[in-house]
Amino acid sequence: MCKFRMYRIFSFFLLVPMLLSCAGLSEKVRLSEFDTTFEIYDITLRRSQFHAVQNFIDPAYRDQDLDFDTYKNVKVVDFTVTHVKVSEDRFNVDQAVQLQYFLLDRNILKTIEYRQTWRFDEQKKKWLLQTPLPDFSP
Repeated sequence: MCKFRMYRIFSFFLLVPMLLSCAGLSEKVRLSEFDTTFEIYDITLRRSQFHAVQNFIDPAYRDQDLDFDTYKNVKVVDFTVTHVKVSEDRFNVDQAVQLQYFLLDRNILKTIEYRQTWRFDEQKKKWLLQTPLPDFSP
């Protein structure tokens, strides 16, 4: 009986760290997925593929009346993250972004500050932007 009790205690001390490390591993995987998602978003935005950029935005935050013709005059040339805050549960990422773009019809370079909030959607198993497209005012 004593051996069985020792085995249970040993198993407990062995399993608890394993379970905790699995929880930490899932957070790391989720943040790694964010890095991949954000990299693809960055590339898509720099290519000025605004129809495709809409796919990164949570449908609840999409501008349904968005006129993509206004974006034909915009060419994003730089996208720099200036601040990042990750929530403790690793389900939210808030970012401050500096975005530079050309207005092609005027050949003018403009810079705007843009705040983004990303959230991991557990049902869809992907990161979605909780912020609409930035305002590329002339």
